[in-house]
Amino acid sequence: MSDNLFKILNQFLRKSKIKIDSDELSLQILSHPSYPSLHSVTGVLDHFKIDNLALELPETKDVLGQLPNVFLAIVDEQNQKKYAVVLKQENTIKVSFDGKKYIKIDYENFINMWDGIVVVIDYETHVDPKVNSDSKEAKGVLNVLFLCASLFFLFSFFYNKPALFKSVHFLLSLIGLAVSILISKQELGFRSKLVDGFCSMGDKVDCDAVLNSRGATVFGRFKLSDLSLVYFAGLVISWVFVVNFTLSSGFLSVLSLLSIPVVFYSIYYQYFVVKNWCTMCLGIVSVLFLQGVSVFAFERPLTDLTFGFKDSFLIFFSFLIVVSFWLFLKSLLKKGAAFEDLQIQHLKFKRNFDLFNAAYAKSELIENEIEAPEIIFGNENASLNIVLVTNPMCHYCKAAHFDIEDILLKHPEEVSVVIRFNVKTNDKLNVSYRIVSTLLTIYHQVSKAACKEALNEVYKEGVNVEKWLEKWCELDNTQYDDVLEVEQKWCYKNTINFTPALLINGRQFPKEYDRSDLSYFIEELSECFTNEAINIPELEQQHI
Repeated sequence: MSDNLFKILNQFLRKSKIKIDSDELSLQILSHPSYPSLHSVTGVLDHFKIDNLALELPETKDVLGQLPNVFLAIVDEQNQKKYAVVLKQENTIKVSFDGKKYIKIDYENFINMWDGIVVVIDYETHVDPKVNSDSKEAKGVLNVLFLCASLFFLFSFFYNKPALFKSVHFLLSLIGLAVSILISKQELGFRSKLVDGFCSMGDKVDCDAVLNSRGATVFGRFKLSDLSLVYFAGLVISWVFVVNFTLSSGFLSVLSLLSIPVVFYSIYYQYFVVKNWCTMCLGIVSVLFLQGVSVFAFERPLTDLTFGFKDSFLIFFSFLIVVSFWLFLKSLLKKGAAFEDLQIQHLKFKRNFDLFNAAYAKSELIENEIEAPEIIFGNENASLNIVLVTNPMCHYCKAAHFDIEDILLKHPEEVSVVIRFNVKTNDKLNVSYRIVSTLLTIYHQVSKAACKEALNEVYKEGVNVEKWLEKWCELDNTQYDDVLEVEQKWCYKNTINFTPALLINGRQFPKEYDRSDLSYFIEELSECFTNEAINIPELEQQHI
């Protein structure tokens, strides 16, 4: 049931008109500890702040009619439970089990297949466009560089008005290079919608079976995909040299003729040995065949071809450049793919609640509550209590503040967040003192909403503190000194000398984890502390 979960979830979001970076979506779903369960789906949607509901409903036509036009469902297909994207239409339902192809069935047949389990989402959800923005920017730069390089080669070649044979052979080389790049991306594990489309064009089409077969490797070391990419890239650069330096094309013509046996070998191997077709491989052999034909159709007779030392050297140099560059680039790409797998395993490990709880239970339990009217956000009656010990002039506290703010946005009813300051009160001109006394005044005399706004502003990077104090009108700076003194004594008593510090129900946040990791465990922690039958000592014993 898990094989196509990423594709199905991606398609579900697209049909729901919600744009998500596909790489980030893949990372989040594959690294979820409960993948491929339904909980992993809802967890990922929560991560992207997409309002969603997972429901088990009666399997009736009336209930089906009340569901949105697009939803995710679990259905029985060939005695297997599968995720499916469901599109409701007037008299029929379209179902996709792979995130690509849809089949039409009537309402009655769908109800017979349906388990009653659905995931629905809010169509008006706003998704933060900054998610994975660095990755998008890097890809954008690479795409621009590739486009500029392509335009440069095209211009440098056609500027000299080459003959028909040279133009045809050069354009075919570009096509072959493009297909070779797609094949190499497929082998290195990079997803591509274009490749997925090519490799799902029929029942007998299986690109992976062909590309991973023994026949796809020469001498047990060289992948045909690598040779194909090097060959066509070398041809492209060689043609640029040939046209710009008025060289003989005889060597390139001979290469085209020598490559024709590869055409027959590839077709034979796919048809008789693997018994599956690779559409991209067929694209390569088609280009090779057409290049061979172009030699006979447009080039001068083979007996008239010339081979000069300068011509051969520059062509050899072109291929040497390509081989060197590709060996270097492929090494980087392999490391990138390995890093992605490592990142998934790392996140899956970090998001495992049992491991987190074992580390959490080792922390010493301290008295969490103090007798003072502190700043509290969220649900004050929540079983999960978070205390953030902070100082507005502490650089590291800024990131911690927004980590907690993000948790409050996602789980306003499940957490109670106490903002506790570690600030001295003996220096009334101290900036930290002026800020926190103003915050306490805003919280108690204006509103919680105003205090949260003021907190978010003062914890921003590069904030102008004096302008902030002017905006929020410093009132009586001494009326909450008692609160600050009690908070500071509590910090001193519990040896909390540095900020930021984070406590969860009286225990310090485990040092093995980053503060931002807390957002992964809010639901589990809330459930544990809500359940009166499981108190903190029992939790500790259970996981040690």
